[in-house]
Amino acid sequence: KATTPETYLWHYIAPPATVSKTVFTDIEPYNLMLYDESKVTTDVVQGWQWHDGYGGTTAFSTLQAKKGYQVMVDNDVTMVFRNLTSLTTSIGRINLPFSGSGGDTSLFGYTLVGNSLTCGLNWDAVTVSTGVRNGYYLYVDGVDISYVNGVGTNGGTAHIPPLQGFFVKSRATGTYMTIPDNAREHNATPRYKSAQVIPLVRLTLVSPKSEDETVIRLEPMATNDFDDEFDAGKMFAIASKRAMIYSVMNGENYSINSVPWPETKTVIPLTLKIP
Repeated sequence: KATTPETYLWHYIAPPATVSKTVFTDIEPYNLMLYDESKVTTDVVQGWQWHDGYGGTTAFSTLQAKKGYQVMVDNDVTMVFRNLTSLTTSIGRINLPFSGSGGDTSLFGYTLVGNSLTCGLNWDAVTVSTGVRNGYYLYVDGVDISYVNGVGTNGGTAHIPPLQGFFVKSRATGTYMTIPDNAREHNATPRYKSAQVIPLVRLTLVSPKSEDETVIRLEPMATNDFDDEFDAGKMFAIASKRAMIYSVMNGENYSINSVPWPETKTVIPLTLKIP
């Protein structure tokens, strides 16, 4: 569904099976991209590759199941998947790339994967190998959405909709994530469930045209370094021209920053970007 004119019109999608890119380019011939982290050298935005090779990027002709893509439309449209002989019914293991050996590891290892199921999935049932951060990221309408271990920002929850693309972050080679069959769920309607109370501080920055939020969580098992099980980064902090708020510790930008309970007090630096 298209968004309002004053917001970004990009959406992360995933196909229900491997199909020709024409399912989208017949609707909008230009604005289709995938993310290839091996193309990154100095900025995460270099990973975006246009489907037609625009700007010296690498062109592609198909939409692969279990991968995510970025599309832009300025009106409501319907993508029609015709003549499918099968649908993706199980995802399982997804191997994750990492091209940052010897480089700035904060730039590399982002993978745009996709929930190619026609049902939702519960992120809390997903498992990741050592070296993978245990959260997911979206960038919707110019706003960073993230979720990790019971806490989300900007509306992020454990429940990922059908045919939704989303980012995950690896910090090493040979890593992977596994989406088991028991992660499948129907999540189109609101859920009213009891939940553990998580102690946290949620900070929101609002400008006339955009808003953003960040979370500081108090977690006894956390450290002051990046904790794969409890923290989520701020992916496009450098490139964004939107209002942004995030915490910064030891060279990491956080959308969700889990810190140990202080004995008396602690200081957590914040960055505000006001367009």
